[in-house]
Amino acid sequence: MREYSAAVRVVDGDDASRAPQPHGAVLDAVPPSPFASRPIKNSTVNPVARAFEMAHSGAFRTRGEIAKAMAAEGFTIAECDQLSGPSLSRQLTEICRAKFRIAGDTA
Repeated sequence: MREYSAAVRVVDGDDASRAPQPHGAVLDAVPPSPFASRPIKNSTVNPVARAFEMAHSGAFRTRGEIAKAMAAEGFTIAECDQLSGPSLSRQLTEICRAKFRIAGDTA
């Protein structure tokens, strides 16, 4: 059984109590990644699919930049390490090179 505490928080002078939160619950939102088209990782987002979305965005030169941005979005190290295999790494690098070059040519 989970323990709950009655958390009271002052927000802009309002001292209304919040609903009970589980111990250790995050009360404030995590700021969005400056690289992200989405603010925060959704737990149902596949890390490989997100990496391909980011590669196709044209904002990244390498797979390593994508992995750093994914970590900033909240993906775990294990999820980011999925991108280091030779096949995925090659595919992402090729997409990044093509899309980054195209994005740079239109500027």
